Amino acid sequence: MASCRRGDVVLGRCCCVGAALITCRRGDLEPAPGGLFTSSQKAGVQGVSIKVLALDLERTLIDDALSGRPRPGLLDFLAFCHERFGRVAMFTTVEEVDARDVMGELERRGYLPREMLGRLEYVAWCGEHKDLHFVPGAAPSEVLLVDDDAGWVRPDQRARWVPIAAWDGAPDGELRRVRAVLEGWLARDVGQHGEQAASADVGGHHASLES
Repeated sequence: MASCRRGDVVLGRCCCVGAALITCRRGDLEPAPGGLFTSSQKAGVQGVSIKVLALDLERTLIDDALSGRPRPGLLDFLAFCHERFGRVAMFTTVEEVDARDVMGELERRGYLPREMLGRLEYVAWCGEHKDLHFVPGAAPSEVLLVDDDAGWVRPDQRARWVPIAAWDGAPDGELRRVRAVLEGWLARDVGQHGEQAASADVGGHHASLES
């Protein structure tokens, strides 16, 4: 199982790569030309505040990639993520092939909804932080990141970070707590869209009266 730590980038290699190779140096925060996303993809869709839920793997959903022990409440949490978010992605230091092996094993053991495995994305990235610009097809303001390690979060993106306590294998209820936090985000998102739709309706009504 291959994973990496923040110091790896100092050695002049990517912290993590996915399906495409990315050349990185310390301080790089953008993929190389011809990489994983375009400027138009980064822009995202205006008016959608949560497009992607990005999930860390080790010590967030499982203990580590080698043993793959599921955190208490994992199935219920992932079922919630699958039902409520249009896109769910792994954003982890574990390389893609190993991360997908872990998730496949969790699915076989009944800890991952079967329908979720095929749509689960993987964010290929490198650098000193889990920069949300690396999530394809979404702007950072349209992504939420659930992660146990504050050190991976870009300081200017902390508003999009949902912290979770690092799991050490003991019984806990963190996934249930984080679910409640995410439900709060979704409720605010729905409320904002309702206000926007109401404003648009009022504007259209006034325009029709004036005409």
